[in-house]
Amino acid sequence: MKSKSEKKREHHEIQMLGEKLVSISDEKLKEFFLSNELIEAITLARKLKKHGALRRQKQLIGKLTRFENIEYIQNILNKQNKRDRLEKKIFKHTEEWRKRILEEGNSSLDEYNIFIGWKNKDIKLLLKTIKLNPKDLKRIKVKRELFKLIHKDLSALYK
Repeated sequence: MKSKSEKKREHHEIQMLGEKLVSISDEKLKEFFLSNELIEAITLARKLKKHGALRRQKQLIGKLTRFENIEYIQNILNKQNKRDRLEKKIFKHTEEWRKRILEEGNSSLDEYNIFIGWKNKDIKLLLKTIKLNPKDLKRIKVKRELFKLIHKDLSALYK
């Protein structure tokens, strides 16, 4: 038999789990297969601005969350957090490689190609375009394109 303190701790954990669901986007929320009543409560909580009303709504969400598969929800949250951390890591590395390649040129590009394990000829063409067109507007567009190419390579590498 659980003590009152254990029950209270479990209730608070479920409450916090329900509150996490409020901050998740609608697209990601679909992965949880939640009841319609809980989804409606989450949607309403996002619209509330007053602290008291929001607090009460979060309590309701916590109460409704108890009737859901808690372990399943926690597993999905963990997977989403892992994906988000990986995306942030890829974004950060993309920024670093783009900066290095733009500053150092071909020597960094050679290191990058060794790092990813193949040669990306499109990046070499973009570097030539940047050197040939020093105009700022064209250069910004090419930098964005360079970011996209590097991001695509790193995404394929890390996944």
